[in-house]
Amino acid sequence: MRMPSAAAAFLVLGLLAAGAPARADWSQRTILPSASLDNYSTDALVRDSNGVINLIVRGSAYPYYVRFDGVTVTSEPVVLSATFGSGQFGISMLGTVALDRDGNPAFAFSVGPYGSTVALARRFGVTWSSETVVNEGTTNLGQSMRLAFDSQNQPRILYSRSSNCVLKYASFDGVSWSTETI
Repeated sequence: MRMPSAAAAFLVLGLLAAGAPARADWSQRTILPSASLDNYSTDALVRDSNGVINLIVRGSAYPYYVRFDGVTVTSEPVVLSATFGSGQFGISMLGTVALDRDGNPAFAFSVGPYGSTVALARRFGVTWSSETVVNEGTTNLGQSMRLAFDSQNQPRILYSRSSNCVLKYASFDGVSWSTETI
């Protein structure tokens, strides 16, 4: 018996999480042969208003943005445009993916040594940008993250630090980020 690849298993899980109807005739698709599922979030998936599934998976070198319209799977690497802390470190934890009011995807993630920085990657048109939201110099930031956009299309991130169970809220006003403890 042939076992499904991890990437294909993720797509099936993603389809179920996104509310796709269960069907006996589902077929297996490999999205990214190099995708790593050692650290992923099932919240890294959202459907747009047309039912297209948008998700983020962690690849061996980059996170990948994947779209599935029910027929075609497309994917692209998200090359992070910023360095974090004292240099570029691997992604520690993927957070949620959200679509802004124009349908552009964005996702929150923690990065840096031991997840010391919460960051945001956002696509505008065909170009991805990334930025530091907060770097507290502590470990395990962003163990749980939720991303949403407000009525002004500005990102909001709710995140926690697992080392002391602190819940924080980061908001962007169009110029800078501010954070508060909840």
